[in-house]
Amino acid sequence: MARPPEGARLVGRVQGSEHAKTRLRVILETLAGERRIASACAELGMNEAAFHKLRMRTLQDAVASLEPRPVGRPRSILTPEEIEAARLRAKNDELQRDLEAARLREEIAVTMPHVGRKRGRSAEKKTTSSKRRGKRR
Repeated sequence: MARPPEGARLVGRVQGSEHAKTRLRVILETLAGERRIASACAELGMNEAAFHKLRMRTLQDAVASLEPRPVGRPRSILTPEEIEAARLRAKNDELQRDLEAARLREEIAVTMPHVGRKRGRSAEKKTTSSKRRGKRR
């Protein structure tokens, strides 16, 4: 079994001042044919011309709020200064990484001088000649 329609009573659930909720409820009641314009004007304390103007503005605002909008967070438009600041931050990060890598290479070179050095020619000759000596025997 379906729920009975709540119509203008739904206005009580939305956020806003009681004054604004009353105005919206009365406007919706006139649109649904549950209330006459004269009765609405009497409750809101305004003449018919002001009521029609209020009702049209309310409907226009409702339609505008229902227009399709792009999905997600709106793009932020960056100023040239902000673009330059972002570029400089990225460059600074890159230089900081390079500096840290250089410090690590230096620390390794100081603490372990034998790591990362290529063997000289004399070391290759000794290895080669010692291999040859083993074959001759």
